Amino acid sequence: AIIRLKGHRNYRMMPAAEFKDCSYMRVELDLFNIKIIGKDGFLVTPHKPLSPGEYILVDMSQKRLNVQGDFTVYDFTVEK
Repeated sequence: AIIRLKGHRNYRMMPAAEFKDCSYMRVELDLFNIKIIGKDGFLVTPHKPLSPGEYILVDMSQKRLNVQGDFTVYDFTVEK
């Protein structure tokens, strides 16, 4: 899923504490063009452009990495 983060001057923050409580866009074939790049990579492009801002790409089915509740996410920015 793709989640848009709340932007602040010096940091980024999720809109809610839990992924399931955030507004998100599921990465599905009818909403995205997904192309294999090499052996281990993918180019994922939404059919409708994302608004400028800070985002994370996250597997919402993953288990927590530690007792603090950390998850693996991939952050990216959509420029104006």
